[in-house]
Amino acid sequence: MLELVLSVVACALLVIAFKVFEKLEIQSYPAIVINYGTAGLWGLLWLDHPEVIIHRIPEQWAINAIILGMVFVLNFYVMSLCTIKMGASVTSVASKMSLVITVLFGIIYFSESAGYIKIAGILLAIASVFFIIQIDTSTINKKYLFLPLILFVGGGFIDISLNFNQKVHLQPSESVLFATVTFLAAFVFGLFALIIQLLKRKNKLRWKEIVGGIILGTVNWFSIHFLFEALKKSGMDSSTAYTVINIGILLLVVSCGVLLFKEKLNKRQWIGIMLAFAAIALISTT
Repeated sequence: MLELVLSVVACALLVIAFKVFEKLEIQSYPAIVINYGTAGLWGLLWLDHPEVIIHRIPEQWAINAIILGMVFVLNFYVMSLCTIKMGASVTSVASKMSLVITVLFGIIYFSESAGYIKIAGILLAIASVFFIIQIDTSTINKKYLFLPLILFVGGGFIDISLNFNQKVHLQPSESVLFATVTFLAAFVFGLFALIIQLLKRKNKLRWKEIVGGIILGTVNWFSIHFLFEALKKSGMDSSTAYTVINIGILLLVVSCGVLLFKEKLNKRQWIGIMLAFAAIALISTT
């Protein structure tokens, strides 16, 4: 249970960090790249024999980790944009409602339990996403409405990939190895794009981006580490574990968005958030 709580706190801090970056005028993308390098370094330090990575790169799990690393960079960047343009609360709900995809995958592929209550929860979750992305367009540019949808799909793909590889390709002791390769791959992909941006003077890499990225990367490493530990030790099936984790993340981020950042949610968004809580509660009781 401790791993569940720590995973919730770390994941919530990732979303909140981008709002802090905005306040401190930290460029998101350079910090994201540094973040993945830091997380990958944590993984190498965590491993007893990091050199084993070189010999196992041709294996299927490693190839999957490299692909996932590329998706990590893209999804994290979209998360930073969505947090700045739409607010931390909307970002968290849109991305974490991707648990609908995760739950369906667990039910269909891994034959996890599915009753009327869980199905009702899935339908409520879908409805909540619809309400939440109905943003007040009088104050927000319409071109940003696609961001929550991208997070919804991207988050689902990431959760499915983590769950699938852990159950199909990895031994219980290899989760750190998988996370390390994923973060290092994300760093390499992200660094390539960052170098191009720096050469074209489209971005900056200052000390505050480096420091912010190191802090973010440390939190990011522990968010994945505790997620894997929670999936292994909680005794829950994946669909239930993900819903419990996501309800905690939503609660923390929405609370911080309203209380700390003075975010104002319109009536439709409040309805969506309440539906999201109800959906996750239904799914987690099954």
